[in-house]
Amino acid sequence: MKLSHDYDVKPFDLHGLVGISDRTLEMHLKLYEGYVKAANQLTSQIGEMLKDGRIDQEEMPAYSELTRRLGFEYNGMVLHEYYFENLTKSGTNKPDQSSAFVKAAEDSFGTYDMWKLDFSSVGKMRGVGWAICYVNPHNGRLSNHWISLHENGNIAGFIPALVMDVWEHAYLLDYKPSERASYIEAFFANIDWKSVERRLQLYEPALVEAVSLVEMITEDLIAERIAIDSYREMIAYVGTDDPTTRKVLEGILAQEEEHAEDLASLLKELGP
Repeated sequence: MKLSHDYDVKPFDLHGLVGISDRTLEMHLKLYEGYVKAANQLTSQIGEMLKDGRIDQEEMPAYSELTRRLGFEYNGMVLHEYYFENLTKSGTNKPDQSSAFVKAAEDSFGTYDMWKLDFSSVGKMRGVGWAICYVNPHNGRLSNHWISLHENGNIAGFIPALVMDVWEHAYLLDYKPSERASYIEAFFANIDWKSVERRLQLYEPALVEAVSLVEMITEDLIAERIAIDSYREMIAYVGTDDPTTRKVLEGILAQEEEHAEDLASLLKELGP
């Protein structure tokens, strides 16, 4: 890990939002800056502990706590950036009907309104955290999820398309704790749907589609054959001088050859 600060505070000009006051935004942006600072400090502290090339037993409790905390601060930093990036004072309450997002919402939920109902309902759940609409990179489908705190519930590998902060600090200066629904409506009034569309473009089926099974098996078979040749060379090198090592290598070679035969048979079944 680098000991220098790797992350910079991103600038956001969000004054003049509908239903979310400038005072709230100023406080919220200061809070975001704190996450950036904390992520940098923790990265440096962990880097210092790694400089010796090992983590001693007595260092493990501190190392463990710093590493766990880094996940909290890092996610807090990144999610706030997603949140601020998908807001704009020229926002519209609803995306264009011909947009990729509306199509994805219809494919995933039947209608855009059904998607919005689900997303808003996630945002109204009790607790502190986030409501996030993710894109599944395998099929382009949308799904809405509750994230507790910053780091619990994020879907590995999925792409955040729309991120809504529902910690009380996001709205408490403008709404009572019981008025989160009003904050959610204000959030929708300020969504930058162009930003959401750009995130959807990160999902490109042609680019993220998994390598075909035939291609994967072919690559595995090539690797197996290289390994088989290597073990044969090692056996020839050992000769009869070290029977114990030779026996071990011959056993491994037999397993590799059997695996290669299985892969070749599977390829034959899958082939044209």
